[in-house]
Amino acid sequence: MKTHLWSITILILVAGLGALVFLNGCALNSGHYGSHSNLANVSLKSDQAEIAKLRAAIPKDRRRANDKLKSLLKFFGQVRLPPENIQERYERMFERERERFDQKEERSRENYDHKEQRERDAFDRKQREARRRFLSEHHTASERERFFERQADQEENFNSNEIQKRGDFDSAWHERIDDFNSNLEDKRQEFLEQYRDYSERYRAWKRAQRRKEHCRCDNSDD
Repeated sequence: MKTHLWSITILILVAGLGALVFLNGCALNSGHYGSHSNLANVSLKSDQAEIAKLRAAIPKDRRRANDKLKSLLKFFGQVRLPPENIQERYERMFERERERFDQKEERSRENYDHKEQRERDAFDRKQREARRRFLSEHHTASERERFFERQADQEENFNSNEIQKRGDFDSAWHERIDDFNSNLEDKRQEFLEQYRDYSERYRAWKRAQRRKEHCRCDNSDD
């Protein structure tokens, strides 16, 4: 009798443990799938943020040209307009982007020239004022020699720095122009590639239209 009771007790305990394991497994699986879902959402948001960050890193002129070309290429999706009409739109867009970029870079150079001149004028005024104050007082020959040597060194350092800054500006300026030209050329090649494909589809569409018109005329004659 005791053995029988122990057997029943053991079965109850085993059944209870099994149910507990089953429930824990369900909870774990639910958490596992939930974590996958959360991870997917986090990954998507991370990718979107990364794309936005990369897009923001693209220079504004390049970004605008890319967006305008993208909107223009939509015309190639469905055969509707004559190819020369699309090409004319592209050439106008190309020239506007070129003019806008050239004007911006011209203003950039003019602004730098004015800034450079202001810095030169300010330095010259400072040097003249220092000489005026120095010469208004009595100094020994050695003091005069040291003063003018110091001014010569300051002039040399200023000129050296200005040459370095001008070189950096010119280098960055030419780099922007080369990058813009390279990007426009890439976009031109992309456009021309799709333009040739669209032209072939347009010619095929026109031939099909002419055949339809020819069939209509034959049917009307009958």
